[in-house]
Formats: sequence, structure tokens, C-alpha cells
Amino acid sequence: MSYREKQCPYCGKLHKKRGPFCSKVCSNKNRTYSDATRLKMSQSQSLAQSTPESMERNQQLVEKGRLALIQRRTPEEIETNPDNLYLPPMRDDTPDGAFRAGGDLWFEAD
Repeated sequence: MSYREKQCPYCGKLHKKRGPFCSKVCSNKNRTYSDATRLKMSQSQSLAQSTPESMERNQQLVEKGRLALIQRRTPEEIETNPDNLYLPPMRDDTPDGAFRAGGDLWFEAD
């Protein structure tokens, strides 16, 4: 079943879809919220953002964005999983008479 052609009141695009708007995006952009609704949305988002899981995720996104700025890439191109990162081999800078064990530098006692 085809609907008559009409113009979206938000973007002006012609469409043959059900309803006055061409998409949900245009429909939501044209929407107005009451102060009570805005307060409820604000409270629910504040509660959701204060959980430890979301705080950790937000910190990861901030770090990813910071790395993207430094490396001049988009955040999607940045790999943050340590298992997938390539770390170049480090040169051995152990002083004479010392050795490394468990990441620590040890010296032989006299």
C-alpha cells in the first residue's frame, strides 16, 4: 500500500511514508518536551550514568578520544585492547651485574 506524497515539516524532503515526517529522526527533532518530562529524563540519565559500569565505560571513551586527538585518528580507529596492541621490542638496558625478575631490577649482593 502506497501513501500519497507529502513534504516533511522538519527537513522539507518529499516522501510517501505513513505520517507527516520522513523519519523518526525528523519526528524527534521537531518534538517539544514539558519541563516535567525534561526533569524526569535528567534524573534517569543521572542515575544511569552514576553506576560503576557506566563510569568505567565513560572513562574508556574519554581515553580513546584523547588518544584519537594525539594520533590524529577517529576514535573508532584507535585500538585499546592490550591483547591487540603491538608493542615494539624494548632494548635491554639492564646494567652490568644486574638481572630482571618479575619486572623488577635485581643486583647480586657481594
